[in-house]
Amino acid sequence: MDSDNADIDTLYNDMVTILHAAADKTVPKCSFNPFTKPYWTSGVKIAHEKERTLRKAWVIDGRPRGMHYDSYKLYKRAKHEFRNIQQAAYEQYIQQTNDDINKAAECDIRLFWKLIKRNKAVSSKIYPEIIQDDNICNTPESIANAFMDYFSKLYQPDSDEMYDNDTRQQIELDYNKILKSCYEQNVYLPGGIIKESEVDGIIKLLKRRKASGHDKIQHEHLLYGGHTLVRCLTSLFNLVVSKGRIPNGWKLGLLVPLFKGNNKPKTSPDSYRPITLLPCVLKVASSDMDAVILVILLLIQVIVLVDGQSCYLGYTLCSGSYWCCPDGYVCTGSSTCLSIG
Repeated sequence: MDSDNADIDTLYNDMVTILHAAADKTVPKCSFNPFTKPYWTSGVKIAHEKERTLRKAWVIDGRPRGMHYDSYKLYKRAKHEFRNIQQAAYEQYIQQTNDDINKAAECDIRLFWKLIKRNKAVSSKIYPEIIQDDNICNTPESIANAFMDYFSKLYQPDSDEMYDNDTRQQIELDYNKILKSCYEQNVYLPGGIIKESEVDGIIKLLKRRKASGHDKIQHEHLLYGGHTLVRCLTSLFNLVVSKGRIPNGWKLGLLVPLFKGNNKPKTSPDSYRPITLLPCVLKVASSDMDAVILVILLLIQVIVLVDGQSCYLGYTLCSGSYWCCPDGYVCTGSSTCLSIG
């Protein structure tokens, strides 16, 4: 077994396990409620509890019928009061929501559309039927397998047609000169050693309630991990740079099909763009190491490092996409892998 890869993978896997164990012990949990009622105020809750208590008393009394039974009369009266309080709370919530939308429409257009989308009915983004190779897929498992087959064939590398061996050799030569110069001067790679303050600053800027990768580590795990976690992450990032290898977990992601629109057929997998949910630790490392990679790429004068979705353009590299390429290579955005060491 390669000790370099084993050390990095073991460190990362242990870190993920510890974060999950700590979260399980300290973070309170509750079951997901898809029918959350924002108008359910404390007054509605008290009226509901009173109604349920009187109903239990009526059931214990044998479920008598008729207003001449006290248990039945009290239960029906409490039920009527609860419905009135609930209806009043709902109408007040709707009125407040409409007032907020009207106010936002005049002073904050971004907040206006945010409120509009929040109150829209939620619908599935995936069409309930996908046709792949003349096979009709209409179950969650078959649809997932259809997308898996389609995307695996679509992104199968073809080194015979697109690979540029001359460019690779030139890049390897230039990159080795950079490494030799750094080692002779007893200095770190361009960008310097990653510091704890840099990692801590990036973590503090992370947004909450974001989707996690396959390892189920969310931004909240990193935000509340404390200084010990920052120190461990810093050691991991420096080890990744010094060894020139990344954890195998960083090469995995959750693929989410996103419909392209423009009147494309929803039954075809070709009408969906794959969006990858990457591990949160990888995104932190990418933010911290962009300077290192950018300096290297500029020194060897190969491609331009850009942000966002620009990796769809030729001869550009989306920030962070170099992590998912084979070890020692970066993707140019034109389906060609170029070696950087």
